[in-house]
Amino acid sequence: MRKYTEGRIDVWVGEDLKRLTSKVARARGETLSSMIRRALKRELALLGYLSDEEMKALGVTVSKSKEEDSLH
Repeated sequence: MRKYTEGRIDVWVGEDLKRLTSKVARARGETLSSMIRRALKRELALLGYLSDEEMKALGVTVSKSKEEDSLH
């Protein structure tokens, strides 16, 4: 398991969201922190901030416009 020591982000969410995310994380067999890290990475991938390899690992498809940009 990877240790994250570089930074910490405290986020306030409503009780309903906290309860639901905790429930889903447990059902998936992961920690709440790992689920939130993955969700953040996925959002960054969708916005085009991650490499194609990272996007693929997260299950995010590369848009045609991004592929075309890399050809020019």
